[in-house]
Amino acid sequence: MPPPNPPRHPTCITSSNAAHITNLAVAQQLDAALGLWRYAEQQLPASTGSRNLLACACGCGRKLRVAKATLEQAPIWCGACAEPFEPV
Repeated sequence: MPPPNPPRHPTCITSSNAAHITNLAVAQQLDAALGLWRYAEQQLPASTGSRNLLACACGCGRKLRVAKATLEQAPIWCGACAEPFEPV
């Protein structure tokens, strides 16, 4: 006959409790890491460029979107029709 199971202490950790405790610890660590990441992002300088890109088209109808400053630096030529892209 096998010996009886020893009495359990209310604070003993079973395998299911251990998994729950581990998951909880990992979740807390991830939450802390995400908090640090968000804080670091807030410390970065704000983007100075505009995200409003110009819609441009060439003579054959191909289209692209480009920053106004990029288009002001030099023309962008279409490889299919050899025409420059112009704002539409």
